[in-house]
Amino acid sequence: MSKIYVVTVGQWDDYHICDVFDDEELAGLYVTLYGGRIEKYELNPMEESLRQGRAAWCVWMDYWGNQPSWEEARPVHTDTLLPDEIRSVFVDRPNIHSWYLIVHCWAKDSQDAVSIANTRRAQIITLGRWPTQPAGKDKPSFVSPLGSGA
Repeated sequence: MSKIYVVTVGQWDDYHICDVFDDEELAGLYVTLYGGRIEKYELNPMEESLRQGRAAWCVWMDYWGNQPSWEEARPVHTDTLLPDEIRSVFVDRPNIHSWYLIVHCWAKDSQDAVSIANTRRAQIITLGRWPTQPAGKDKPSFVSPLGSGA
């Protein structure tokens, strides 16, 4: 994928773009002469998924494959969540004391996303990776992605 190099200055209210380059060396020369910092971005990072009609989705699911009533499957912005990531969280609410997987995946719609999450849930259970204790100082709430060997 192609990259662009954006030279920026300032922060918060005075943050702004000074110039954009397709060559990191040119961006570096600009910074040497005028100051600023270089931010790197990939062009069209979602091109393949968009052309296939897929979006990034987030699905919460419990041990039995149920989705909590407060968190329906929904499309998400890829700048906030990494697709193909699996995390877990312990929910401690009135009448709810349970682990939930939070599955981020590429999917065509909510039904597809739930199906993908359910498959990953079953794999995690089969591999014996489903958390059994509430998260705490010595009990991290993270479930590593499948296939990482962790």
